[in-house]
Amino acid sequence: MTAEISAGKLEVTGKLEIKASRIPTIIIARVKDKTPSGHPIAVYFDVKDELFPFKEGDEVKVTLTKDRPSFKEGEDLVMWGYVVFKKSTIKQNEPVGEEKFVEGDLEEAEKGSRLFKLIASFWGFMFEAVTTDEDILTAFPVMEKVYFKVTRA
Repeated sequence: MTAEISAGKLEVTGKLEIKASRIPTIIIARVKDKTPSGHPIAVYFDVKDELFPFKEGDEVKVTLTKDRPSFKEGEDLVMWGYVVFKKSTIKQNEPVGEEKFVEGDLEEAEKGSRLFKLIASFWGFMFEAVTTDEDILTAFPVMEKVYFKVTRA
């Protein structure tokens, strides 16, 4: 599978990983893929468990788009919000302990690698895409209204 990064669209397909949040009834999910140029990419998002119609291990497609997507009620998760932040950082840490995954990290990137991050807010729920592919910074401007969709792959 290959992720898509283009003007107004980010799409990542892969196996769904889920862990509990420190906030009761909120889960944190991760899906990993590779960009068209072969860079690793991971998307993280949190959501209320009752609203999420998927389970650990499901193959899903996560889409962030400026265009309103079609969806199947009860089968897909769709929200809208805004891109709130884009940044470039240097990876400082190696994975530590037995944590299933650390939000905002990219395990496949070596310490000292440049990471590019895109963060969107969906009225309290957060979405973060992390990659070593700089193209993600030009996909959306800050404060652009976006739609977030999770569907079965």
